[in-house]
Amino acid sequence: MLLLVFQVGCEYFGLDAASIVEVTVVTRCHPVPLAPKYFLGLCRYRGTVVPVLDLTALLAGTASRLLFSTRLVIARTAIGSASPRTLGLIAESAVQVIRYSPDAVTDPEIRIKEAPYLGKVVVANGCLIQILSLPSLLETEVGSALFDQALYGS
Repeated sequence: MLLLVFQVGCEYFGLDAASIVEVTVVTRCHPVPLAPKYFLGLCRYRGTVVPVLDLTALLAGTASRLLFSTRLVIARTAIGSASPRTLGLIAESAVQVIRYSPDAVTDPEIRIKEAPYLGKVVVANGCLIQILSLPSLLETEVGSALFDQALYGS
């Protein structure tokens, strides 16, 4: 299995590469008035408009820095049997992909009600990498802010 690794401060997080469509440079986003701070805005991607989340703002409360290694990750994910949705994710230091075996995954068995998208953990190269679950992310108020939840049968 493959995992795109990114950083938030000194901590490492990962996104399952199976949900990633493309990793590209950060483009200008159109801000949406009164949106939550983690919702960077809307951007054009290959003829469509996609909502963009700032993962550093979501996880740490501060905006991502525009570094050479900051990337726009285009991902597609769905909740249950609903149609997959496309979204953009701004991630710092998103330049490393690691391969890991399912045996290397550990469930810390810690559940944070406000952040159910913080999933299992992989230890790779001496680093602890927490996997972000995009379907779980869309099931929270984050998904409600981005997409019409009626599309998911809620």
